[in-house]
Amino acid sequence: MTEIEYKGNRFILEKVTAYSYKGQEQYRVSFKEIACEHVFLPESYEGVAVTMCAGYASNQIYWDREKFPHFEKAKILHIPASIQFIDIHNDIFPELERVDVDLSNKYFFTDGRLIIRRDKMELVYCPVCRGESLEIPEYVRRIHDDAFEGTMYTEIRFLGKAPVISSDAFKRSRWLGSQESIIIGDMLYKIPEDDRLEVPDHIRRFDPYVFRRYGSPREMVTPVLPGRLHMEYLTDCHFLKLTSRTAPVNMACLRMWESLEDVEIAEGHRQYRTVDGVIYSRDGRVLAWYPCHKRGDTFTVPDGVQKIAEFAFANQAYLKRITMSDSVRALGAGAFSNCRMLEHVDFSPGIREIPDASIYRRHGMFEGCSHLKSIVLPDKMTYLGSFAFQNSGLQSIELGEKLEQIGEYALMAEKLEEIRLPSSVKRVGRGSLFYAKKVTAYEGTARGLVSAVNTHWPGEKESAPNLKWSSCWVEVLHRKSEKRDSFYIPGSLKMSAAYHLEYAWNGDHIDYEEYDQCLEKLSDSDEKLEFAQYGLLRKRDGEENIYEDYVRRVSFKLGCRLLEQGREKEFLSLLKRDVIGENSLQKLLKYSNERGETVCSAYIADFLRKKKGGKKASSSFRI
Repeated sequence: MTEIEYKGNRFILEKVTAYSYKGQEQYRVSFKEIACEHVFLPESYEGVAVTMCAGYASNQIYWDREKFPHFEKAKILHIPASIQFIDIHNDIFPELERVDVDLSNKYFFTDGRLIIRRDKMELVYCPVCRGESLEIPEYVRRIHDDAFEGTMYTEIRFLGKAPVISSDAFKRSRWLGSQESIIIGDMLYKIPEDDRLEVPDHIRRFDPYVFRRYGSPREMVTPVLPGRLHMEYLTDCHFLKLTSRTAPVNMACLRMWESLEDVEIAEGHRQYRTVDGVIYSRDGRVLAWYPCHKRGDTFTVPDGVQKIAEFAFANQAYLKRITMSDSVRALGAGAFSNCRMLEHVDFSPGIREIPDASIYRRHGMFEGCSHLKSIVLPDKMTYLGSFAFQNSGLQSIELGEKLEQIGEYALMAEKLEEIRLPSSVKRVGRGSLFYAKKVTAYEGTARGLVSAVNTHWPGEKESAPNLKWSSCWVEVLHRKSEKRDSFYIPGSLKMSAAYHLEYAWNGDHIDYEEYDQCLEKLSDSDEKLEFAQYGLLRKRDGEENIYEDYVRRVSFKLGCRLLEQGREKEFLSLLKRDVIGENSLQKLLKYSNERGETVCSAYIADFLRKKKGGKKASSSFRI
């Protein structure tokens, strides 16, 4: 840091690295003492260019304005050709009358009061900060942050179209503080702090920061809708009236406006109309949007509406029941997602599918509806889309007999533990039965059932380490008989062996030879017992049985487990197969007596007696 005197004034020079000069060292100049009316900035020092001008040295506390120097003697500020960056505050020269920029400066030019960057036509600073009125030239396209901070003009006029204005361009300016509302061209820049805002008809846009600075009105009457940037700050606005018949209506923006209770669109609007605060297409065939904060427990979709648009009821905070008229034929993606209080939905019988969630925005049809506990799908529905009920409160669902396909994660609801699949189902998507503990399905249907139960979380890589699955019992029905079977999907099966289960299920008949290969790939001992017990009891006498050796080794543990679970029939079937050793039988007899299982105790005692007598132990069993 170096102090120098230049043309009667003192400056502070600091070396910096300027990227525009390919890393060469340059100087940054700031003001130390100003003794002359004319302030000339140095262009170089000891052969090194001065490229930056700042109102303060780097060791000053720049956020404390009271510590900034103020130089009352300065009347004219001269900026040389070398200056590329300017960072000064307007009121550092409170008596400045004119600013000059060297005509050969490639970066800035001036009209005598304003400093403007050439490449962007951006108004950077207004160092001449005193006067009654000021005109902003029409060629100014942008106004930089703090450009008019602290200026004392009472009137500022814009000669051209309103430029892009940074958030704090006019902070602490007299002009901003003296106006209740400010309109710049066709843009609303400042609003009065009232409950009701009436926007003039010629306004076509809002300043991006207007509601952040001045708060949210409760009611807004406007010819044009605020944009996406405003939604975060319109948290207290409950009523909207759109007065222009030609104004575009951005439904995506409206859906972000969660505080709205009522919407009124000008009669004769080219695209939409409103009835009781709800937005419909002009012809009434599409229900476009139901306000998020609209009060009321129930709503019936009017007759004549053929489609409920995407996200039409999304994030609704009060509705508990929605009834669709028979005219409804189609539902848009995510139409009811995150309806927090929704408990009942009465579908139109004409609906044939629930569409998939958007691949980019997700939000299944009823995703996040935490109060929705039961649902009956229409009889004609053939397709249930992806993520339809994910993270909902669903506990029971009745699927129509024409349903053919269930999309990915469609029924991934934590409390939905039992599901019955109709015989019409051809395929179930990955993760669609993620939380199911019991599934009823017809043999030869529901391809993909295994990965519907056991898969990774949405968005999680399939190669994720230590992937934890859950177990599920599948009750298998047969189309041409009343025969019932079981297909156990274990949770501790190694991921690399899951294909055995897929191959076993995804055929016209269950391939038990493939299914049995899973036994040695189970890591949980209790689950392995369950799997072996089912496999052993499924095999007929005389059939090759890969489970017997394993069951003989764990027969006592398996017997105790069945007794503890009160599964008497299964225990007696196991006893009949004669895979339990004599010592284990003695222990089981004692354990059965302790538990008061008199029937089992009698069978064990009879079995032991006949074994000692050399008779065929199982000959007297009638199970």
